[in-house]
Amino acid sequence: MAPSTATVRSLLQRATGDIQASGANSGSLLQLGGLVDILAPNVQVEIVGFNITINGAAAVKNPSSDIPSLASVIQVDKPIHADVTHVLADNDVIVAITRSKATTHSNIPWDHETVTVLHFDSNDQVDSVRVYNDTHALNQHISAAV
Repeated sequence: MAPSTATVRSLLQRATGDIQASGANSGSLLQLGGLVDILAPNVQVEIVGFNITINGAAAVKNPSSDIPSLASVIQVDKPIHADVTHVLADNDVIVAITRSKATTHSNIPWDHETVTVLHFDSNDQVDSVRVYNDTHALNQHISAAV
């Protein structure tokens, strides 16, 4: 059974503070906030538009170079605004829509919505994550950063 939508909202909202606290070491573009604390050991994360699948909680917490670092794309020393705009639940599935705004290194505004579908196992741990984002815009930002 999934935790409450308020709990999931709170865990996701933690991502902005985590990014700003860690600065240049803020990790990859995949930001799950406090959800990393409740990942099942065998979690599978799929970033749908990029055809990336990450297996296992340890791999999610330390993703490979297949996922660009956040600091390589956005200026983590400038304001980053993120909001969880919607959280919907149905039994063991929670869907969250998040919006983030920041400044990229190419000074192109970063303004993205992401839909994340979470599945929870019988131990209230996330065992599946599917991330849907604007792959066209993200690819433009990534290309501009290279």
